[in-house]
Amino acid sequence: MWSSGGFPLRSVPNRNHPMKLVVDRVSGVHETGPTEPTTAWMVGREFARKLRGKVRCLALVLVLAAGQADAGEVDLLISAGGSSTSAAYESGGLFEGFEKRSERDFKGALEIAGEAAQTDRAGPAVQLGVGFEGRGGDTTFARDRGSFSARWDMSYFYLPVRIGWRQGGSRLAAFALAGCRPSLRVGGSNHDGREGHDPDDVYTRWDFGVEGSAGLTWRERVEVGIRYFHGLIDVLEPEAAFFEVGLKNRVLTGFVGLRVPVSW
Repeated sequence: MWSSGGFPLRSVPNRNHPMKLVVDRVSGVHETGPTEPTTAWMVGREFARKLRGKVRCLALVLVLAAGQADAGEVDLLISAGGSSTSAAYESGGLFEGFEKRSERDFKGALEIAGEAAQTDRAGPAVQLGVGFEGRGGDTTFARDRGSFSARWDMSYFYLPVRIGWRQGGSRLAAFALAGCRPSLRVGGSNHDGREGHDPDDVYTRWDFGVEGSAGLTWRERVEVGIRYFHGLIDVLEPEAAFFEVGLKNRVLTGFVGLRVPVSW
């Protein structure tokens, strides 16, 4: 690369400021100002920072759970179900004082998770997996002189991380699990009244929340249970927060699953 004065320019990264550019003009260094990071970059960095401490705790749990598992054996859990979804709305500004009426929607869910095989009939359980589900719902902000309605539809891939306990025999056993669920939005739609909007302009890319599940395992192969997800992140883009309305996902799922032992 060459400057207007004919001097060769060499671009090298500045390790202290990854978003800056350092230009070496034979003798002397010129540093440009920082460029504005993109929204996706900022969200990813903040998401990674929040998860760093949780990953350390999870690593410790995995080490402890490994002592309860048979060497080289994992149970693969394949489950499908139906979800009753809704959204928690935090309204202010123009909608302050309005009555909020939320309606549930019904969507599908599919998940594959791995769990260390147990040496005993009772003991700790650790699950890691991947899933796909729909989230969202409808809401109406009503007042004497009129109302405003909106419909929210979102589709997510999610990565569940769960720990818990299993108790019972070979015929019937119970389980209870709790954990967190980072999620990546891969689709969706939005309508207020009869007008539609680009979901990428309305919803954030990431969602994150906590969850709990409980159920029964029959003959160590078939599982039936319920799972609840409680979103902690406002999934509306700041620029699209309709009159200071916030949105957090809530999902209640009933599922049926099959446990498939895998060994190597």
